[in-house]
Amino acid sequence: MHPTTTRSARSLRATRPGPASRHFRCPRLLVHGLLGLLLLGPADRASPQESNGRDNGAVTLEALLVTEEVTIQLDGRLDEAVWQDASAITDFTQQEPVEGGDPSERTEIRVVFDEDHLYIGAILYDDLDGILAYQRQRDASLGTDDRFMWILDTFLDGRTGYFFEINPAGLMGDGILTGG
Repeated sequence: MHPTTTRSARSLRATRPGPASRHFRCPRLLVHGLLGLLLLGPADRASPQESNGRDNGAVTLEALLVTEEVTIQLDGRLDEAVWQDASAITDFTQQEPVEGGDPSERTEIRVVFDEDHLYIGAILYDDLDGILAYQRQRDASLGTDDRFMWILDTFLDGRTGYFFEINPAGLMGDGILTGG
């Protein structure tokens, strides 16, 4: 059961991969279509927390705090109302071929969390003729594929964390990033 009272404000940080993750570089901004990656219900907004003084190229984002139970279909579509309630993150830069350049395609990410879970919904646009999805085996290197990758910097040190990725064919990978 989900609490019906709002907890203290929380924030999430989206970080661009730093030197520790250079070998996990994305060849292009991922694909067309929707990757509805989990979620839950209508809620209150989480306020950004104060900066710890480290920038590391990080962007503070607003995530939707879920306080009531809502049914979400895990069908790859973001058509439940809660997705519209969550703020869209659209301010991205490309990593390849021009580091820091404007993206060639639009991307929208929405983040929701509850007492126990973090939910990410992504709409990733691409020209259908340009989609790259060669890999078909779990945990295979997706370096040659279009992919959506997100990194959780759980220690807020800009060097270590967990990464998760998925390609247009639905192949998933995950791992730990360690900085030197």
